[in-house]
Amino acid sequence: MHVFMTSGCSSEPLFPAKNHPACLRLCVLVLLALVWCPGSIVKAKEQSAALSGAVEAGKTYAVRLRNLPKGAILAVKLQASDALVVWLLSEESFKVFPLVKKPLFRGETSGKLEFSLLIPESSHYFIVLDNRDHKKDRKFSLGIKAAAE
Repeated sequence: MHVFMTSGCSSEPLFPAKNHPACLRLCVLVLLALVWCPGSIVKAKEQSAALSGAVEAGKTYAVRLRNLPKGAILAVKLQASDALVVWLLSEESFKVFPLVKKPLFRGETSGKLEFSLLIPESSHYFIVLDNRDHKKDRKFSLGIKAAAE
């Protein structure tokens, strides 16, 4: 079977028959490309971490997220025993904390908090659990997942 062009003057086939050697070579090359380059086609690279601990009264607790690539999706789940402020900061913002003008995220919780966002540029990032305004320690459980193509 041949597929012919519908416009133009030629009656040459646009694609050769399925059992034609050129067509078979092309199919093999496409399949090999899919097998050898699965990262961007088949599945995104994903990493996750979970940790728990306590933030002392009047203090902060920071978690560094190393080498997050631009375009990665970051998802964070926090369970806290009582009120906490949560910050997601770029490396530059973390250096001037608490005088941060534009955090990537800032939220307050007295229990559960979940958020996700797209990483704007490749860099290190920090999740900061802020207990500076309270007189009691806060226990927490933190789940972090990052997925990138």
